[in-house]
Amino acid sequence: IEDPGCFWVIIKGCRPFVDREMEYKKLHAEMNQFYNTDVEEVKPLTLEEGQVCVVFCQELRCWCRAVVKSILFCADHYLAECFLVDYAKYIPVKTKNIRVAVEAFMKLPYRAKKFRLYCTKPVTLRVDFCEDSAKIVPAKRWDSAAIQYFQNLLKGKKNKQKKTKPKTKNIVEVLMFRKCVVLVCVNDDLVAKNFA
Repeated sequence: IEDPGCFWVIIKGCRPFVDREMEYKKLHAEMNQFYNTDVEEVKPLTLEEGQVCVVFCQELRCWCRAVVKSILFCADHYLAECFLVDYAKYIPVKTKNIRVAVEAFMKLPYRAKKFRLYCTKPVTLRVDFCEDSAKIVPAKRWDSAAIQYFQNLLKGKKNKQKKTKPKTKNIVEVLMFRKCVVLVCVNDDLVAKNFA
C-alpha cells in the first residue's frame, strides 16, 4: 500500500483466475529451473530504470519477474530497487542477481494490479494567518496521516471491492468496503475523516 491513490493487489484464486493458478506455478517452476543454472549469457549488459527483468528474491528464495525502479551505488556494488510484478512488493537486489527476461517467461500477465480508490482525492488543511482562517483544499499528494489511517483500515482485514470502470488500462478504480460490525465504505470513511 503506497497510499489510497496507489495500492497493489495480487490477483489469484477467484473464478476467472483459478485456471491461471496452475499456469503461474508451472511458469515459476520452469523459470527457477532455467535461471538456477549458471547462465552467464542471460546477465544483462546494461541496466536501466523501467527495464523488465528476472531477479533472485532472497526472501522468497526464487527467481521472480520484476521491473527495475531505481539503481543505487553502494560501497562496492550496484543495488537495484525492483518491483516484483507477481508479488506486488519492492525489494533491493544486487545486480549480480539480475537476469535478462526471456520472452517465454513473459507470456502470462503480471499478477499484481494497480488499484486506487474511486473518486477519492487527497486534501490538506490550508491555514491563512492573515485572514485568521483555515480550510480544507485539494492536495497534490496524500498526507502521511491519511496513508497511515488507510493502511490501518486494511491491515489484517478481509475487504471487498466493487470494481468501477478503469480510468486507464493500468489502474483499476474501486469502491472498497470493510466489515466491522457493519459494512463501511473505505472511500466514504476517508472523506468523513477529512483525509479525502
